[in-house]
Amino acid sequence: MIAISCKLDDPLIPVPNPNFNSGGTVLGINVFNKTVNNSYLSNLWTVSSTVKQYYDTSDVVISGTSVPNRFTSISLNDNTKTFVFTNGTFLYADQKPSGLYRLYTTDNVLFIQLGTNVFFDSANSTTRITNLTARAMTWLAIDTNTVVVNGKPAHEAYQVIFAR
Repeated sequence: MIAISCKLDDPLIPVPNPNFNSGGTVLGINVFNKTVNNSYLSNLWTVSSTVKQYYDTSDVVISGTSVPNRFTSISLNDNTKTFVFTNGTFLYADQKPSGLYRLYTTDNVLFIQLGTNVFFDSANSTTRITNLTARAMTWLAIDTNTVVVNGKPAHEAYQVIFAR
């Protein structure tokens, strides 16, 4: 996007980058001192659908296919920062269906880091919360490892849509 103005126009006001040390909001979540808390999260979230996607190196979706859900639901308790998966398909037999999670923000994007990663075996993969309302939540889990799709480098991802 390019913003152009004439010197006779009112000056363009830049969109502020939130200062998380003094408070702000991301997806309607209050953020203070880089600690993210939200009462929306403390619920039982049922998976509505899961879509396996591939992103090119510019973060553009190049393909997507509905796939079976990796788990039926997840219960989140934001006070204790704990989660419990229901009927999960885990990558490894020793993965636990419950544990701790951590919320954090980077560049005004909200991330959830779960103690058990049901999507990828890469320690650096990330899960973004791209939508969060009182009744709906969407995660986008992106693997940092590169795969080749149609001869081009891409990143595998899962978009999970939840409802309450």
